[in-house]
Amino acid sequence: MKNIGLLCMLCMGFLAPLTAQVTITNAVFPVVGDTLFFVIDNQPQGIVMTAPDFSSQQWDFSNLQASATWQQIFQLPQNGPDYGAFPSANLLYQTPAGNVDVYANVSGSQVSLLGLSGPDPLLLGIDLVAHFNPPIVQSRAPVNFFDGNLTSSGFLVPFLPALLPGVGLLPINADSMRIRVSISRLDAVDAWGTLAIPGGTFDVLRQKSTEYLEKRLDAKIQPLGWLDVTDIAIQYLGLDLGVDTTYTFQFLNSQSKEPIAVCTTDNGGLLVANVRYKDVSSGMSPCANDNEAPDILCPGGPTLSLDTTCTGPLPNLVLLATASDNCSLQTVTQAPAAGSAVSGAGAVPVVLTATDASGNSSSCTTIVTVQCDTPSPGTLPAPWGGEGIGSGGTGNTYQYDPSQSPPAFSIQANSNNNSLSADNLGFIGQELCGDFMLTVRVQSVTPTGYAGLVAREDMSPGSRMVGMYSNLSNLVRWESRSVAGANKSINFFSKPAPYWLRLRRQGNWFIGYYSFDGANFSIVTAQMVPMGSCLEVGLGDFTNISGTPATALFSNVSISGGNLPLVQLPGEEDTPAAVERNISLFPNPARGVLTLTRSSGFSAGVEAPSPSKSPEVWVRLRNQFGQLLGAREWPSGELQLAWDVSQLSSGLYFMEVIEQGQAPVVLKFVRAE
Repeated sequence: MKNIGLLCMLCMGFLAPLTAQVTITNAVFPVVGDTLFFVIDNQPQGIVMTAPDFSSQQWDFSNLQASATWQQIFQLPQNGPDYGAFPSANLLYQTPAGNVDVYANVSGSQVSLLGLSGPDPLLLGIDLVAHFNPPIVQSRAPVNFFDGNLTSSGFLVPFLPALLPGVGLLPINADSMRIRVSISRLDAVDAWGTLAIPGGTFDVLRQKSTEYLEKRLDAKIQPLGWLDVTDIAIQYLGLDLGVDTTYTFQFLNSQSKEPIAVCTTDNGGLLVANVRYKDVSSGMSPCANDNEAPDILCPGGPTLSLDTTCTGPLPNLVLLATASDNCSLQTVTQAPAAGSAVSGAGAVPVVLTATDASGNSSSCTTIVTVQCDTPSPGTLPAPWGGEGIGSGGTGNTYQYDPSQSPPAFSIQANSNNNSLSADNLGFIGQELCGDFMLTVRVQSVTPTGYAGLVAREDMSPGSRMVGMYSNLSNLVRWESRSVAGANKSINFFSKPAPYWLRLRRQGNWFIGYYSFDGANFSIVTAQMVPMGSCLEVGLGDFTNISGTPATALFSNVSISGGNLPLVQLPGEEDTPAAVERNISLFPNPARGVLTLTRSSGFSAGVEAPSPSKSPEVWVRLRNQFGQLLGAREWPSGELQLAWDVSQLSSGLYFMEVIEQGQAPVVLKFVRAE
């Protein structure tokens, strides 16, 4: 039996193709001066990757058709404009699109990518210089059949929030933002054999690469620090974030610096959608002495429509240009750059320049027409409207002056707002639905009056509302009414130089801020006032002395949000409390264990329940977006409840205490590092 088995194995060996497995060495690593020649077939027909196999395979790609050609040129890294950021680089090349410089380090055993410079991953017009941390291993040597390797890396791209289109729609106020890119790639040499392409047949190893590219968005929110807002950005802005998975099959030969073929497959990982293969017919590079400039066609002159401030960022027109080159297109640049500030109506010439790898360049010019929504002097621009709330005394007037820089609103109010039972003020506002943030600079106000920001459920004088006002002294006035028709509460906060005011709604929480310079805002107070989804929001002005009008001038008015659903934060029901409960928590900020404490007292006239009849008390933990993170029962008779918060990320959280027949009690705390 053993002899028969040996004979069968020998027969199988003689019948098998006489093809030996190749070993890929560092002889195929690129060096400065190399030019690799490729042909690209963007619509290969009927090529399906076979499953991994230990026996020799024969792949026939000889029917591939040329859709385009490409030369990959390897240069000295000193030729790159950002070489100083990559001092250990000894090689530079461009991606196929020609707009990204890749800095690499080649050693005896591997080719490592140190970083890149070029457009950002979300195409916001940011020219980034990104360091891969750690460097990405692009190629290794030696490579043999059945080898496998895993490489992981990533980089960060910080940018100003104003560069993110639609940032005002997000229910957050970020000081800074960053794109966080993570890359993970698994390489597995899963087959070997021969590959036929147009022009030749080669002994190859097949290496399958599965790459996971994850793009996430972080926002720096004071005082919480960096928070992941990817899901919010996808929901509100539809950004291209999340995980992309790419499957490629590289056919490697021990004598060729070019991969014989690189196949990119569909999402299923088998059907080939694109093939880049070795240009066997190429000899001497026609680009060695390239003196031909690229071709570039500018887009038709676009129109940029701005709001009443008549200021905004210049769009990225590079993405709309059409550029090509006979050899290798390197960059397409724009001047003025994308994101540059545009102010005032008129024509803005924008020059687009295409440059190839040999330094040849050509340019074209397009004209951006800037249009501004500029109403006539005195007329309030839509959707703003002026209306008095309550008694207007001898009358209120409302003006808008677009000729000022920036444009300004003004209110002259004869309304005296000293009554607790009714609101009396001049008001310029609009309807905002959902969470919003309104910011304004109070440029001037008559000393006998106050000017500021208002959010009301309706225009009646007894409406539920919040208001925050400044008279440019060191006092900020905060008004609120939680029950319609009831008296309002008025509080004064000592805040130095409150020249700028900001009012933010998050769910039914209203947070007031002040600033002396419009850049650095500090909190005044925060209060929960249950109100409907849509509110009348805007600018308010009133006098403290009847018969003496107060005139206020407002500028730098900006709104973000206001047309989205409310963030459902806890504690938004307006149920009267039958029991006077004194609930607190400590420490705040917390790092480890948070302790909630409650009193056992009851208000007059309310009978204390017996322990056997005590209602259940539950405590719920929520994050700043109202999402439920955990819940537990507060045992009857125990006056303290300990909660471990050490595993939470740093940020703002809410503890919601719920008892049957009682209004929920909501406590805020900060998880600190």
